[in-house]
Amino acid sequence: MNSEDEQQSSFRALFETPEAAQLVSVSFEPGEVMLREGDPGDFFLVFVDGDADVYQAQTLIATVHAGSVIGELSLLTGIARTSTVVARSPVTAKRGSAGDFADLLESDEIRNHLANLAASRLAANAVAVPFTTPSGFDGELRPLLPTDRPEYLDLLFKLSKESRRLRFFTGSLPSEKLINYLLGIDFINHFAWVVLDRSTNPHQGCAIARLIRNEADASRAEAAFAVIDTRQGKGIGTIMLGAIGVAASALGVTTVTAEILNENAAMRRVFDKAKPTWTRPDRGVLEAAMPTESLCVLVNDDIRVALSDAVHGIGLAAEIGLRIHG
Repeated sequence: MNSEDEQQSSFRALFETPEAAQLVSVSFEPGEVMLREGDPGDFFLVFVDGDADVYQAQTLIATVHAGSVIGELSLLTGIARTSTVVARSPVTAKRGSAGDFADLLESDEIRNHLANLAASRLAANAVAVPFTTPSGFDGELRPLLPTDRPEYLDLLFKLSKESRRLRFFTGSLPSEKLINYLLGIDFINHFAWVVLDRSTNPHQGCAIARLIRNEADASRAEAAFAVIDTRQGKGIGTIMLGAIGVAASALGVTTVTAEILNENAAMRRVFDKAKPTWTRPDRGVLEAAMPTESLCVLVNDDIRVALSDAVHGIGLAAEIGLRIHG
């Protein structure tokens, strides 16, 4: 059995538990509409077998397979269906209501699966937020996705050895294992923003800010930043720190920490804008501890509202995941 078959088998087992017993088995023939764009979102479907095509405004945007859940975003957000799903092959599925969805969340395994799935899909659909810094840099912010691996690697190679040393405390390129970890984004315990340069065509990534939740205390998270050398000193760090604050607020994080080398004066000046408490956890290293609300005010009202809208649905999904820590 290959890894994909193992994942699908494991997924099916999740929905054969007592918590999922109330779901109704349904089937669809090829060409049959399973969900319709614009309809109210009053049920969700769990794919057991088969494939289906997803359309928006009659344009094919994706194909979903066994192991997928569709329709749960409408239950989370309360908005009408945003796409039409049509069976490509014979499909067997489990159908559930909003109440069934809530009951499923009593299972830690199912809750974790649904929370990660919903948050990832909501992040992929988030609208990029444009901004202009006082120095005149035109950029836009959007969530970094696990599928952004090529763009992320390109950004790493654009960092000078000195910039990598200040970011990773070593001038070497991150190992494959570390890169996999940094792209292991679930938008609940690990959230990241990417800044795109709007002066390039297509827009190219030039900075990343991430937030990783403390395993022992879900109200705290550690932030880290990287800006390519040619875009440093243009006010991007302040925008990213504010964006991290908005994401932290949506995820229920009340304190954001960050470690920097003592010599990194530029990043220290950025953190000082949030009035942090500074400590020295190790020789040559400083740690800033900042209240989330002090970060949010680093971006203006329009940007803050736009960023909040971009992560609102992700935050709803995160509320599911946070129950794991409760």
